[in-house]
Amino acid sequence: MPQAAQWLFLTSLFAAMLAFHNCVWRYAFALGRDGVLPGILSRTGASNIPVTVSLAQSATGLAVIAGFALAGAQPMQDLFFDLGTTGGFGLLLLYALTSAAVIGFPPGTPGGNPWKRRGAA
Repeated sequence: MPQAAQWLFLTSLFAAMLAFHNCVWRYAFALGRDGVLPGILSRTGASNIPVTVSLAQSATGLAVIAGFALAGAQPMQDLFFDLGTTGGFGLLLLYALTSAAVIGFPPGTPGGNPWKRRGAA
């Protein structure tokens, strides 16, 4: 039974990392497309997949992990717990701000239908 629990734990960690990666690249892609971040992050590959922002995020993650390894920090406590919790809280804050922006969408703008703004969004 402990072997099964370890595999379930590993697969859940992989799913969480994949979900976090997906969320971050979506925001970075949108911010690159809107000009907040460098425009190169809004480039897509042949099948309309934002490869550039995904690779940039992966390279940034690798650099952070390498920096922690070179500094001799404890990876489970200092990197994954502290920064993972901070990053998760940051994403929750982004989701909350996005929800508030949808509710506060001005009614006079195109697509300002109240059903779209308050109910269907």
